[in-house]
Amino acid sequence: LGGEAGEVGLLRGVQAVGGIAGGAVLGAVAGRFAPRTLVAAGCFGFGAVCLVIWNGPAVTTAAPPYLVLFAVVGVPIAAAMAGLTTVLLGGTPDEFRGRVMSTLVVADASAQAAGTLLAGALIGVVGLLPLLQAHAGLGLAAGVVALAALRAADRPVPEQDPGQHDPRPVGAAVVGDERVVALQPPAVPGRPD
Repeated sequence: LGGEAGEVGLLRGVQAVGGIAGGAVLGAVAGRFAPRTLVAAGCFGFGAVCLVIWNGPAVTTAAPPYLVLFAVVGVPIAAAMAGLTTVLLGGTPDEFRGRVMSTLVVADASAQAAGTLLAGALIGVVGLLPLLQAHAGLGLAAGVVALAALRAADRPVPEQDPGQHDPRPVGAAVVGDERVVALQPPAVPGRPD
């Protein structure tokens, strides 16, 4: 766009504002959508808006359209992250959720660092615009992967069998129209019957 450092900062700032606004809107409507849908729609939206941003200078370099686009791109980012977090936390037993989330944060930070280094090495070879096009293309590809790979994410993970880890006796269950009271688990040494 040929802008100065202040304009770059402004673009980044409105992107954050768009992400916050998108998060607020998603908080109100996200429950209506399956997590896989949020991830896929977020990735597709991100890739599409990025393609418009990166190819927009062929039409105009005026700042106002880019301020709007940078604000708008925050919304699909928020959607994808909300869906991904829901998928990860919903598909992980309680005792592993901290490890899974910390692994996600480390993987995300590592991928950003590696991508930045790779882009720095490739910019002199292939140029800026092809790298930005690849950036948008990866967002679109991530949407395809989300649709294909996250089908099972629409179903919650079944709880573990409480009889294996729960010291309480197994309670009654309803099977069909009948109430069934299970036998008490066998006595365990050191645990009262």
